[in-house]
Amino acid sequence: MNVIKEMSKDIDNLIECCNQMIAYNGPIYRNGSGFKILVQKLDNLIDKNHLRHSEFHDALSFLIGRSHFLNNVELRMIITALSNLRTERCKHHIDKVFISHSENDKNIVLSFVKLLESIGMTNKHIFCSSVNGYGIPIDENIYDYLKDHFAKQNIYVIMMLSNNYYKSPASLNEMGAAWATSKDYIAILIKGFEFVRIKGAINPQKIAMKIDEKNRLDEIKDKFISAFDLPMLYQKEWETKRDDFLSKINVINQENEVL
Repeated sequence: MNVIKEMSKDIDNLIECCNQMIAYNGPIYRNGSGFKILVQKLDNLIDKNHLRHSEFHDALSFLIGRSHFLNNVELRMIITALSNLRTERCKHHIDKVFISHSENDKNIVLSFVKLLESIGMTNKHIFCSSVNGYGIPIDENIYDYLKDHFAKQNIYVIMMLSNNYYKSPASLNEMGAAWATSKDYIAILIKGFEFVRIKGAINPQKIAMKIDEKNRLDEIKDKFISAFDLPMLYQKEWETKRDDFLSKINVINQENEVL
């Protein structure tokens, strides 16, 4: 069971617990078994999902810690807080990252995958057809595989846009699939490709960046660390890995220009 589904199940159990207490229609005293069970379940939810010092944790601490009992109004406030938590976490949840690209840009894409690996991402988090270990299983049809995953999972799509991308029917089909299934996505422009040349179903002003924008790469790093609950990197360590990546793609671009 993935993290979001497990958390959602825990929240359902907690909401049911609160509803049973509301049906009791009387104060739930701190020294009673019902109060202690509720607090224990809430603590388990907070610890399991790293919610200490979050707004959710602070709100619950205020509600539960301010009196010797809980009334129905406070129980309904706990239910609201639980529902809001589920909505917020589901909004930011990602099952997997799909990197849509042209085969002719695979060297740059490989360097980008290596950068993602440096923050702790693996083939559990990334699907990228041209990188060994990150592609579609050999016995699967690529289009059926993508269709199935787009339908059943929350896939975050990275489109590596270039002149090569727009010459590739397969890449354009992937762009269309991301748009048709309303997947969250970002367009990353490979050097030599400009915003004005973006066509198709995406909004270049809202969700596009150039591959050498350091601050946007920082945002991607933060997004995936949060989405996949990866260990945090020291900032200087990340900056070194990020700048190494930028140096590598500059070399690749220079080699491509010579060719």
